Amino acid sequence: MLGKKKLWFISLFVLFLLLLTACSNDSETGSNDSESGNNDSNEESAGEDDGEIYTFDFFDGSGPGEDINTSETTLGKMFEEETNVNFDIEHIVGDVNQKIGTMIASGEYPELLNAEQSTDAVIDAGGLSL
Repeated sequence: MLGKKKLWFISLFVLFLLLLTACSNDSETGSNDSESGNNDSNEESAGEDDGEIYTFDFFDGSGPGEDINTSETTLGKMFEEETNVNFDIEHIVGDVNQKIGTMIASGEYPELLNAEQSTDAVIDAGGLSL
């Protein structure tokens, strides 16, 4: 289990990444081609150093954006080298309430979730465990 200090650091990093992806321009192309080769993102893989890399799934319901694995960014690579943690960030496509409703019905949630206006529904359904 991660310590409180490390959890805060990870949370701040995720917020920074959201800000970074929200402010980035669309001048980079070809990133959609890598999506098909990255189907095992939920599995842990051996790190280049001596530790395992832990990949956390993060769903961002705040608005549309390009899905990204943080290890594909410069800052994300540095973060991964220091913490052996990276994130697969999925942005909303379509209606956030429908997507969150599907999560609630299935009982399957990502490790990190920004449910936006549906946060209360997730909490009421028992999707938040402390």
